[in-house]
Amino acid sequence: MIGGVVIPLAFAFVPINRAARLTVREAISDFGVSSAPARSWIDSLLARIRGVDRTLLLSVRNAFRQRGRLVLTLGLLASAGGMFIASTSVQTAWDYFVSASAHDRDYDLELQLNGYAPTSDVLNLVSNVGGIAKVEPWSVTPAAIARADGLTVVRTYPDGGHASLDFRAMPRADRLAHLVLLQGSLPSEGQDDKLIVNQGAWNQLGRPDIGDSVALTVAGRTSTYHLAAVVRQIVTLPSAFVSRIAYQSATRTRNLTNAIRIVTEDHAAASVDLVSKKIEAELAGASIHIAKSISEARMDSAVGGHVKILVVSLIAMSILMAIVGLLGLASAQGISVAERTREFGIMRTIGGTNTVIVRNVVAEGLFIGLLSVMAAIVLSLPLTMGIGRLVGTMSFGLPLPLMLSHAGLAIWLAILVGGSVLASLIPAVRAARLTIRETLAYV
Repeated sequence: MIGGVVIPLAFAFVPINRAARLTVREAISDFGVSSAPARSWIDSLLARIRGVDRTLLLSVRNAFRQRGRLVLTLGLLASAGGMFIASTSVQTAWDYFVSASAHDRDYDLELQLNGYAPTSDVLNLVSNVGGIAKVEPWSVTPAAIARADGLTVVRTYPDGGHASLDFRAMPRADRLAHLVLLQGSLPSEGQDDKLIVNQGAWNQLGRPDIGDSVALTVAGRTSTYHLAAVVRQIVTLPSAFVSRIAYQSATRTRNLTNAIRIVTEDHAAASVDLVSKKIEAELAGASIHIAKSISEARMDSAVGGHVKILVVSLIAMSILMAIVGLLGLASAQGISVAERTREFGIMRTIGGTNTVIVRNVVAEGLFIGLLSVMAAIVLSLPLTMGIGRLVGTMSFGLPLPLMLSHAGLAIWLAILVGGSVLASLIPAVRAARLTIRETLAYV
C-alpha cells in the first residue's frame, strides 16, 4: 500500500516540479514540443538514409523526441521481455539437461532390493525373464562423510533423497566411461582404493582435489579412498563409486547385491513397466522383494516439473509487466499525437492522407516495440545466466548452460509487434480524424 502511494508521487514529482518553475511567458508560448528542436545525431543518421519513405523516417525521429518518456516505456517493456525470454531460456536449458541425463543413465530400469541377496541367484532369476538385453549388479548403500570425532552425520531431507550420499559398487572399472569427465581420470581394474564421485557428491565432500584422501563412513565403518575422478551425472543423487571388491570390503557383503540395472530390448515405457512387473514376480517366487523401482520414464516425470512453477511464475509476471508497458506505450502515443496536432495539420495541407497519418503513428509505436525487443535480448542474457546458475546448482550441482530460447524470442516478438500496433492504433485513428481546421486551430 505504501509503495502504491509513494512510487507514483515520486515519479510525478519531477514533471510537477518542472511545470511549477515555468514563468508566465514560457507557459503562454509553450507548444508542447519545441518548434525548432536542436539537431541531434539521430537526425544526422536519418538524413543519410536513402530509398526509404521520408515520412517513415520522420516516425523514427518522433520516437526520440521525448527521450525521458521513451526511456520509461522502453525500460518497462525491455524488463518484461528480458524476464520472458530468460524464463523460456531457463526452461530450454533445463530440458536439455534432462535429455542429457538419459545418456548418463545407460539403462532402462533400476531395481533396489529390500536387502542383500546372492548375486548369482538374482542374475539367474532376472535372466529367465524375456525382453531383457543386459542385467548388471549395482549395489548401493547410504554413506556419510567421516568426522574426526567419530560421529556419523547423514544430511538428508525428509524425502530420503535430497542431500543424501549413495555409495555404489561398479561392476567393472570402465562402466562410467560413457559419462562426461569433469576432472581426473577413471581408475584401472585393480585400483580398489580409488574413488569416483559425481558433481553432487563432490560438492558435498567440500570439492576435494584429485588425489586427495576422502574418508567415508559406510555400514558403521570408516574407509579412506583417494579421489580419482569427478564425473557429470544429471538428475542423479550425489553418488560415490568404488570397485566391486572395495564395496564388498566396506559393507562386508561378499558375492551379494541389493540393486540391479537392466537394459530392455524394447525401450518403450510400457514395455519397461511390463518387464519390471515380470521381474518382481520372478524374484518374489524366490522370496526376494523389490524396495524401489526406478525407470527412465518415471525419472523424467519426477524431475520434469521441478522448474515449471518457477518458469510459469516468471512468465506470468512478465506478461503483466508487458500489459502495463503496452498501456504506457498507448498513453505515450496519445500524448505524442496531441503534441503533434499542428504537424498533422501541415501534413494534411501538403497532401497527407488518413492512411499516411495512421501509418506514421503506428510505425512509431512499432519502432519503439522492436527497440524494446533488442533491449530485452541484451537484458535476458545476464538474467538467464543468474537464474540458470541458481536453479542448476540447486538441482544438479552444475549451473544450467546458457541457451537462448528461439521459441521464446519468437513468441515475445509476436506479442510486442501485435501489442505495439494495437497500442498505437487508437491514437493513430484519432489523429487521422482531425480536420485541417481543427489542427491549425489547436493551441
